[in-house]
Amino acid sequence: MIPASSLDTQNTRTLTYLTYIGCAVSAAFCALTLLTHWKHCRRAASEHSVQIHVNLASALLLLNLSFLASAVLSPLSGPGLCTAMAVLLHYSLLCTFTWMALEALHLCRLLWQPFTTYIRRYLLWLCLLGWGFPASVVLIIVAVNKKNYGQTTTGTSSIQKRNPNGTCWVTNVTIHYASITGYLGIVLFLNAGILVSVITKMAQLRSVSSHNETSRTCKATCSVLGLSCALGLTWGLGFLSIGYINLPILYIFTILNSLQGFFLFLWICMIRYRKEELAWKSTQNLETKPQNNIITTTTT
Repeated sequence: MIPASSLDTQNTRTLTYLTYIGCAVSAAFCALTLLTHWKHCRRAASEHSVQIHVNLASALLLLNLSFLASAVLSPLSGPGLCTAMAVLLHYSLLCTFTWMALEALHLCRLLWQPFTTYIRRYLLWLCLLGWGFPASVVLIIVAVNKKNYGQTTTGTSSIQKRNPNGTCWVTNVTIHYASITGYLGIVLFLNAGILVSVITKMAQLRSVSSHNETSRTCKATCSVLGLSCALGLTWGLGFLSIGYINLPILYIFTILNSLQGFFLFLWICMIRYRKEELAWKSTQNLETKPQNNIITTTTT
């Protein structure tokens, strides 16, 4: 999304290293998310929301690993391996965008049709769309022309200094803007609209009950931040760097997106903590009810 010639050497190197570090951290926490889910899979197997979060974490893990592998192997790879890495990197990026969109669609379904509709094999259809649609796009691009993937000099990677042929990525500019920039723009537009609807719904619920206002505000803020991460709205900062380069925004964009897996891990942990908190409160209420009944019977 950002021409390499628009950045000086120092900022290019700094942003590249920040991306590498952030992607490594993100990959580690995505793997931790999957391991944590596997440990608790029996209890959360029937929860569609958790399964969608896990699929998004899987897509992010694949994206981070393929990016890091491409960064390391690009200078050493031949044409065939370079094409394969470019295809895998493009596929994982499209999977990430698609699962962010599915997060929003599922959230929309929970808001407006929580109990009225039942979709048979709902999660299976989501997986077919989340993993199958990007695969079909990539396969069509490869079938049209394999040279749409390969060595390219676009981007901001410092690998270009070690490898004059560039990095392994999408070589066709039209395909790049259509399948990445255009697709991301559509996803972010829909996700932003759904997030606004969620915030409106939360504000309506907040106006009905003003009990423990500070706690409710804190939880609502955390929920909005977590949803922004799951919906990938931080990717929208990249559009602000097209054309005129705003370095502060570019650094924020690089840090936030390279650490998306880490933020997703925190979001999933917060969801699990809130569920355990609600479960604990419900058990406490059940334990206090018999005591209240005993007190009322003895007083009468």
